Amino acid sequence: YIVVALQECGRMNALLSEIRKSISDLDKGLKGQLNMSQAMEDLVSAFVLNQWPGRNPFSKCMWEKLAWSSQKNLMSQFADMLLRVEQLVKWTQELETPKSIWLP
Repeated sequence: YIVVALQECGRMNALLSEIRKSISDLDKGLKGQLNMSQAMEDLVSAFVLNQWPGRNPFSKCMWEKLAWSSQKNLMSQFADMLLRVEQLVKWTQELETPKSIWLP
């Protein structure tokens, strides 16, 4: 169980780091502090379409590659991600075998 919890925490941390970095870069790009890259443009177009970034196979954005597979829209998948983070926080605080887990 502890190995699975550590693996899931590692995967979630990688996803959250990528989300934080790409949104920060996009903010700087929109303010004119950075040149807009293809990844930033892909991020904007995914937000406009309410789509999880990276779902387009030609996208330069990495969210889809780091996340679990899902066909949900951006809002639903982001809400799921928040629930998963909350569950991982509980797991790591208690380190008890959970009664149920999220399945991909």
